[in-house]
Amino acid sequence: DNRGRHGRHIHLLKNRREFIDFYKKILARKKTLNTRNFFFQEFIPADSDMRVLIVGGRILGAIERKSQKRGEFRHNVALGSNAKQIPVTPEMAEIALRSAKVLKYEFAGVDLIQNRDTGKMHLLEVNRSPEFEGFIEATGIDVPGEVMKFLISCLPKSKKTH
Repeated sequence: DNRGRHGRHIHLLKNRREFIDFYKKILARKKTLNTRNFFFQEFIPADSDMRVLIVGGRILGAIERKSQKRGEFRHNVALGSNAKQIPVTPEMAEIALRSAKVLKYEFAGVDLIQNRDTGKMHLLEVNRSPEFEGFIEATGIDVPGEVMKFLISCLPKSKKTH
């Protein structure tokens, strides 16, 4: 479902008490949530995250997204974060390309985060229908045009007749 889309309905649970309170709210509202599935992951301390955009097995570029709100842990552009173009490191490229390939996504927004304490790069998620307005603004890359070029390249070649 779309509950976590654009960073919305994502919660930071800092301790056992917050988890129990959150779980009680889920139980109280379970008839209105439309799902029994929830995803939990370890919090990774970071000041920003990165999105690598892939079309047809090729990296278009990458942006760094950084929240402008004090104390905000989500860095989604849809929530008001700033985005700037960054170079794609070999580590970012390897993770992004492998992730899209494993999932068989021809178009993907691969979100990465680097732990500020350890320096370790982590895969956050792979979006099969990524938002790219912030990417276009930060990079100037014509994402719809690149997607169209890829789709056209996938069409069967027509035979010329004389």
